[in-house]
Formats: sequence, structure tokens, C-alpha cells
Amino acid sequence: MNNFNSSLRVGAYSLLCFIAMLLPAKNVPGESSNSPVYIIFDGSNSMWGQLPDGARKIVAAQEAFSQLESEFFEDREVALRLYGHRRTRDCSDTELVIPFNASNNIRGQISTAINKVKPRGKTLITQSLKKALDDFNGREGDILLISDGVETCDTDPCELVRAWRDQNVDIRIHVVGLGLLEAAREAMQCISTASGTTYRDANNAEELSQALNKVSESMADPSRGISDTEPAGVTVKAVDENGNTVPVTGTLSKPGQQSTGISSDKSYDIEGGEYLIYAGVPTSDGQPYRPISQQVTVSESGSTEIEVKLQRPPVIRTQFLENGKEVPGVAVEGITSFQKALSLLPARDYFVKPGAYEFTVDDGNGGQSLQVQINPGDDKTLVFEQTGKIDTTLDVVDKEGRQKFQELWQNGELRFKVEVRNGVQIQAGKYRLISRSFAAPYLKDTVRVAGGVEQAR
Repeated sequence: MNNFNSSLRVGAYSLLCFIAMLLPAKNVPGESSNSPVYIIFDGSNSMWGQLPDGARKIVAAQEAFSQLESEFFEDREVALRLYGHRRTRDCSDTELVIPFNASNNIRGQISTAINKVKPRGKTLITQSLKKALDDFNGREGDILLISDGVETCDTDPCELVRAWRDQNVDIRIHVVGLGLLEAAREAMQCISTASGTTYRDANNAEELSQALNKVSESMADPSRGISDTEPAGVTVKAVDENGNTVPVTGTLSKPGQQSTGISSDKSYDIEGGEYLIYAGVPTSDGQPYRPISQQVTVSESGSTEIEVKLQRPPVIRTQFLENGKEVPGVAVEGITSFQKALSLLPARDYFVKPGAYEFTVDDGNGGQSLQVQINPGDDKTLVFEQTGKIDTTLDVVDKEGRQKFQELWQNGELRFKVEVRNGVQIQAGKYRLISRSFAAPYLKDTVRVAGGVEQAR
């Protein structure tokens, strides 16, 4: 249990340190002496997903913001924009919830706004960045973009930031990715590279602390400004048949030389000449989908961007409903007709190969199973029904025989609080049982609720 509690505390402390390092000593009351900071916060549906340590992303972020001290914002104007937090499948759902504000209560305003977020919709990074530029109104400053996924509204934020660089827009974008898969990480890294900053990745609490500290040091750097050029080298960009940017994986090869592995938005330092590119969109098993081969030319000097046109694989995601209303889900296990296993985390899009699949979920009450045929071009949502709640009593006794008030967690989120004597109605499923007694805290990793009594000692 100590590791579980510390993950949220470390996240909160790191974010606290991050804000504190941005702010020098106070000068004149009521005046902001530093360039403004603009926070763009991801409220898309995928924020219900888990970090590798099991914590739900939105819960960890809300906890972190709630523990900030109000004085940390005194000398700097701060704004907050949310996206994907109000409507599903809406590529206009971006909202400036707090305009630039240097008031003493800005911390409380930001914490309150983020605590109200119920992840719901799309990831519209490009549109949010465009709105942020309008809000800066010609001033310089820094944007902190916190996101757990790539653009899902068929636009390319990396291209937008490159255009800002060409137009000498003096707004630096610092990206922190939360638990991103490789393809998504590369796409988000492109934004930082185009803005002349360093992308920061966070897959657990310790990495989050390190990332935020590094970002804060970069924001405080007086030699600010967006670089007018990107590093020289070879980059590969892929688009699908509709011109939408997609991730890419593959190789560049030249006769007599060892081939070079390639992926989206990374720069490769190779000599000029004629190469054969072998590339496709990576699917959930890491293999390229319907890869193409073609000859390309790499310049002898300067930068070369190779653009290839690829077929987009089928896309699947999971959704959980209770009485017709969407609710947080759990991991879904899948098996293909060619015996390839995969695991789908809630609220994420996955590229997969066509074929026959069986998807199962353990809901603690016999499980659910879906037989699905996935065809080229499919974009499918796998819908699972949450079962009704059942009367459940937990008989939990510590070594000294004292009964306690209990918490049941699932996918990093507190789902139920249980008064041991009286019980409560609980959704069937598997949970993590936590007792927060100061004298004798403990944790039981797997409690299966499917009727009856679960004993934990």
C-alpha cells in the first residue's frame, strides 16, 4: 500500500516543485513580472486509462493539482484550457476555462476546474493550440501540454508548430506525455522538436517528477525563443489515403550497408544517396500493416523529409455501458484466429490486423465474450455491458481483530467505500482492497466480488 499511496503524492509533489521553480521572488503586488504560462490539459476519454503502475491518469492528475499551494502562481500569469471534456466525438470541444490570471486564488481555480473534468471526448491538440495562440494575443510565453495521446481529429499539430516556427511565433511548447505507446510518443515528440524544446515522457510517478522538473528548468531559461531550424537529418512522415497523418515503422536500406530502422518523427543521421524504404503503419503486435517498398533519395547535405502514403489498419477500442450510460471500464483480453494475444486498455484506439477475434472481459460474474470479425477499413467500438450491483459484505480483520472501513479500487480509481459491518452494493468484478488505517495499513491485490463474502486477513 505504501507504493500505491506514494505514487499520487510523488506526482503531486513533482507538479508542486515544477510550478514553484517557475516563479522567482515576488516583485510588485498585483503585477506579473514573468512571461505567461498556458496549460493545455487533456480531458479526452483516454484519460480514464491506466498508467503502467495501475493509477488512472485523470485521478493522478487531479490529485496532483489539488495539492498545489496558492502562492506558487503569484508572479506569473497562468491560463488553463481543457479539451475533450464535455462531448464525445466532437472536434470543437476545447474550452478556455481560466483566462490569463495572476490572482492569489489562481491555484484554487485551476484545481477546481481540473477536479470537475470527466474525460469524455476526442484529442484535439491542434485546435487547442490555435486557440491558445489567439489567447496570447501577440505576447511571448510558454505552453505546457499534458496529454496521454495523439491528435484524433485528422489534423497535424506538428505541422502547425512548424508553421509557428517559420512565422517567428515566440511561444515554446513543452510536452509531457502520460503513459504513451511508442507510435504516440513519437508523434508527440515531433511537437517538442518543432518548437525547439525537449519532449518529456512519464510512465510512472518517478519519471513524472523528473520530467516536470526538467520542463520547469527549460521554462525558466532566459535564452528563450523557438529555433528557426530543426536538426539536420532524415525524417519520415506517413499519411493515409485521406491525407491524415499516421505513425510509421520500417527500414531504410542501401546495398552493401546495414539497414536503418525508422519510425515517425525521429531524425536519422545517414549519408546521402539512393535508399529503399520499407514501411507500414504499426499494428498492435508491432508489425507494419500492408508495408510498401519504394526508392527514395536522401540529400547529401541538410535535412530530408521522406513522405510515404500508407494504408491505415482497422481501428478498435472498448466501451463499457451501464443502463445505457458510459462508465469506466477494465482491460479486455483478445485472441486472434492466428493465436496472437492482445490486451486492450480502456479508452484507447488500437490499430489491428484484419481477422476473426474473440474478446473477453472478467466482470467477476462469469465474464463476457464477443466474437468479432474485423475487416480492412473498419473503425469499431467493442461495447460491453456492466452487470448490476450486488449486495456485498467484506469481512476484513487485521491481526489485532479490529474491523475497519475499506476502499475498493479498480484500474487506479476508487470505486467503492465499504463500511465493514453494514456492507454496500458493489459492481461485480475484481478489485484492489485498501485499508488506510494509520496503525496497520494494508493492501490485498485481488478481491473478486461475485456474491458471498471475501475474507482478507
